[in-house]
Amino acid sequence: MRTFIAIDISEEIKQKLAKLQEDLPADSRIRPVKSEAIHITLKFLGEIENAKVTDIKRVIDSIKFDPFAVDVTGIGVFPSETFIRVVWVGAENEGLDRIAAELDKGLQPFGFGSEKFVSHLTIARVTGRIDPGDFLSKHKNDYFGRFEVKEIKLKRSTLTPRGPIYEDL
Repeated sequence: MRTFIAIDISEEIKQKLAKLQEDLPADSRIRPVKSEAIHITLKFLGEIENAKVTDIKRVIDSIKFDPFAVDVTGIGVFPSETFIRVVWVGAENEGLDRIAAELDKGLQPFGFGSEKFVSHLTIARVTGRIDPGDFLSKHKNDYFGRFEVKEIKLKRSTLTPRGPIYEDL
């Protein structure tokens, strides 16, 4: 099964990001992420065997933290403005970096590699060269609010022609 570890965001932030998505350039190569599916990916695990779920959940449960606030602000793209594949909104709090680092360390014994964590919320995927117009500069410093992180979740991702379907494990 295809999996990842994530943090869900508040409905209020999802609504604000859905409004932002309405301002994306009208281009068939830009695919907005369904607002209900927007989340912070702490670690993408890829295909795993059912037998690893218990071990992964044990690592997730071992990470202790007090609830903390994340500011959702700014906009950017991966990998670059001349070759856009993802349009994202920033998610700022050092606690996210710490949790991602602890997950990397805790999951290494189970065969998962370490990777650089960049805290963000993907709002659109891009399938070809596009001209973002003034969208990026217009929203570069937008502030979308704050939400509280209380838990980390292991999620299954099922790919369908209408987009991925996520479910908590």
